[in-house]
Amino acid sequence: MAVVATVTLAASWMPGEPVVAPGKHLALAAVALAGYACLTALLTVVTSPWARAGETWPVDRARLDGRRRVLAKGLWLALMAIVLLGLKWPQLVLSNWQLREAILLDELLLLVPVVAPLVLSWIIVSETERRLAQAQGAVLAHSPSRWAQLVFYCRHEFALVLIPVLLVCGVDDSLRWLLPERWADARTALVLAIALGLLVLALPAMLVRCWSTHRLPVGPLRARLERAARVWRFELRELLAWQTGNRLANAALVGWGRKRRVVLLSDGLVAQMADEQVEAIFAHEVAHAQLRHVQWRLATVLVPVMVWASWVGLGLPTFIAIDGLGNLGLGIVALAGLVGGGWVLGRVAHWTEYAADRQACQLLDELVGRRAPSPSAESVERFCVALRRLAELNALPARRATWLHPAIAARIAMLESTLSAGPQMARCGASAISSR
Repeated sequence: MAVVATVTLAASWMPGEPVVAPGKHLALAAVALAGYACLTALLTVVTSPWARAGETWPVDRARLDGRRRVLAKGLWLALMAIVLLGLKWPQLVLSNWQLREAILLDELLLLVPVVAPLVLSWIIVSETERRLAQAQGAVLAHSPSRWAQLVFYCRHEFALVLIPVLLVCGVDDSLRWLLPERWADARTALVLAIALGLLVLALPAMLVRCWSTHRLPVGPLRARLERAARVWRFELRELLAWQTGNRLANAALVGWGRKRRVVLLSDGLVAQMADEQVEAIFAHEVAHAQLRHVQWRLATVLVPVMVWASWVGLGLPTFIAIDGLGNLGLGIVALAGLVGGGWVLGRVAHWTEYAADRQACQLLDELVGRRAPSPSAESVERFCVALRRLAELNALPARRATWLHPAIAARIAMLESTLSAGPQMARCGASAISSR
């Protein structure tokens, strides 16, 4: 979201007077980044479980990690606001350095206040955690090098956003350079639309290549999942193991069409969950495909993108600038639209998760030959056990929702509500929720 917001702000930013004393602005930006680094290190020390003697590990780890994420996100957003708006970073790049016509160079520099703090925080947090653990006398298992961890985070956090955004910006900049007089006409807009469409079609292949994946090894788990797919009449190209160094316990469905889609199962999921629990998570991904949730989410993403393209293509930034709002007003309007689109995407994503959970339970019933309008208590219990285990592996408190996923407690409550009241009411999750 921050990457797209920054590019949106840059596209809406009207050329203005160069910043006075640019060296001072650069120095202040460096000071702000250094302050952010110090505060991140302090926050890590204060909230690290290794610095909290006498506390139990799994539950406290989830709570402390949650606090740290919220505070760290607030620091990151504050730093971006200071540099992008307070220190007029876009004006410095576009007006002082006159890089608007440079292909991709302006976008790359504009993204520095977004990307650099995150990369710095990853390095600081991992290094501080390692030193705190060693100070407590903990014997740490072999862990990848700092460089390997940094590459992992960049591939999983940035690659799938930066690559498409920069490719579209590259096409746009190239058209500006090749056809300066006809850049804003309908034919140019058509070229950009085609480029965007090709990127959407290529995203699944890009994801599989950006993330480290290989074919799920032959064995009992693969045989079990392939049998389930046959029962559900679910066609897919491949089951892939997703290598994360056991950092993530997750699954994902990617690909367009029955013959092209693949299911990714992370190594943390496969190694730390029972086969029947992995099968329940696999049923959730199959439910997404059966209910066409990928298409729903794609439409939710493309609508704001098309609105943004129309915004820039119709020259609305110039119209608003004439009305006196200036660059700050342009930024506020553009970012407000982006935040609104993000909120809608989050609501749609929550709705699809609830629907996929219910459908997954019915798919689990089909494995034992049971077909009914609503899932059975046994399938709900089995799926809830898998959900709770997934939350534990990812150190996620049961009552905490994320942008794209409802809280585990809310998902369990929804599944329980599908069952009729009486002795068959599943009590899955009750003990886990009370313990959180």
